Amino acid sequence: MVSLTSPDSARGPIFDLVLPESASAVVVRLRNKTTGKTLALNLPAAWDGDDLTLDFARRTIKDQTGADRSALLDAEDNELWSVEPLIAGANSIDVEVRPANPAEDHFNQPAGAATGASAERGGTYLALAGSDTTDFEFDPSTGRLKRTATGDSGNIAKSTIVGRAIGLDVNLGDVEACIDFARGGSDVNNPTMAHLVRVVDANNFAGVFLIHDESQWVVRVVKVVAGTSSNLFQQTLTFLKKFNEFSLSVEVVGKKLSLLVEAPNGETFAKSLEDSALSSTLATGDVYIVDESDTSSEARYYDNYVVRDLSAKAFIATATLRWEKGYH
Repeated sequence: MVSLTSPDSARGPIFDLVLPESASAVVVRLRNKTTGKTLALNLPAAWDGDDLTLDFARRTIKDQTGADRSALLDAEDNELWSVEPLIAGANSIDVEVRPANPAEDHFNQPAGAATGASAERGGTYLALAGSDTTDFEFDPSTGRLKRTATGDSGNIAKSTIVGRAIGLDVNLGDVEACIDFARGGSDVNNPTMAHLVRVVDANNFAGVFLIHDESQWVVRVVKVVAGTSSNLFQQTLTFLKKFNEFSLSVEVVGKKLSLLVEAPNGETFAKSLEDSALSSTLATGDVYIVDESDTSSEARYYDNYVVRDLSAKAFIATATLRWEKGYH
């Protein structure tokens, strides 16, 4: 992490990035520490060590040969890509270079079943515990993952947890999994969504569940070991009552699990706990999305699915900020 401070009196910000060779894909991210706006460059696997020059005034990205490398700019993470947001506020910019997320999907695929289809990054979606291949579908009209099935009754393997799940074979230990969830209406019946982490198989996993209980959302942390379910934590989230959407982040490092629920108005709920199974039976595993509905007729939507490997080490890059004074 490098902190760069820009002078208020200068114009024409240019970043020179010296990037070493890398066998695996990496992400270079610039972030304005005051506004939080960011810009990401996605470097592919087998990066050959080309250096990059980002000219924020001319809006060009070139390597040391002068070749255009603008295709590296992330299609969504690019709010910082102009002079104004770059220098806004305290003018202090963080530069971070980390391995690319092992799994990521914004669900812009053509219409069809998600099971058996490829994520943007992370491989092929797999069903867990008998999930029907049509349970989760890509919805091009909204650019999200959708599920409309109702009347779920079958349990996930030997556990008491009802629902259907799909996921990606990432086999991670220290991991963060994030997703956005939305309901297609305000039906009083009880949909459930969840993020499962450290999924060894259908009988061994940990998960954070958001359950709509008549008029309230309840968060529940669950572990399943050898098919036996145990509730580790449960609390009603009163601030979510008026919302039909939220974001959920689940982080597991060693035997510690942390969760963060964020409402559209910025209100949050955070909780951390420890469990010995997370350092033994559930030390590593895959990530899955769970959806369940009893009789609710509304669709449930999922978006911005990101999985981060928290054990991955960022490689060292040199970042230099220079200014062309008087540049217009």
